[in-house]
Amino acid sequence: MFSTKPRALISVCCSLLMLLLVVTPGSTPVTVPGSVAFADPNIPRSYVEFIDGAYLGALGRSPTCFEEQAEYDLLVSAASNSALLQEAQRFVSTLFETQASYNAGDLTTYCQTSEYESRNPAFCDPNIGTGLADFLTHNYRAYLLREPDTDGFNWWMNNNNGRKHLLEAFRLSIEFDTLVGNLFAGSRPICTIECPECDPDPCEGPNQGGKYSKLCP
Repeated sequence: MFSTKPRALISVCCSLLMLLLVVTPGSTPVTVPGSVAFADPNIPRSYVEFIDGAYLGALGRSPTCFEEQAEYDLLVSAASNSALLQEAQRFVSTLFETQASYNAGDLTTYCQTSEYESRNPAFCDPNIGTGLADFLTHNYRAYLLREPDTDGFNWWMNNNNGRKHLLEAFRLSIEFDTLVGNLFAGSRPICTIECPECDPDPCEGPNQGGKYSKLCP
């Protein structure tokens, strides 16, 4: 039988390890507190898996094929220029905030995309508290592709300077950096257009109005 002393020692060691994981957020990569048992960022994921997970985490839906294809091409292009992490950071962040908000180099200029605003309103106020718990959960799911762990969730709820600060913290986290570093291209999404049943010929390209033409009797 095991004595209680080794078990107590293991418990103390685990507690100390968890304390070491907590790092104050800043402008350099940080460790998001929490147990890696919830997800392993070293697991290789394809670009499509990453894109799908980010959309589902932030917006609660899967991307359309064309949204998926467009971001896939951006990731491929970025990877060829050694800028995969930068594009991945921009992509996930701009599912939450507008591109203009992302481009602003401060934590106070903040407006959300219309789609995320409809899901979790902030009214261009980075400090609004409404739905902050949901906002934090969406960050975990979109950036890290996992559910929040209790310790990490509680830590961030009490150690943040508003929504934009949370986006920055997750974007610059070591866990996100590791996850992106293990992405691989995989297959490019192939998107097709469903032609109207009355169209005897294959669909033509989009016309000036942005709609696909159809040749009906």
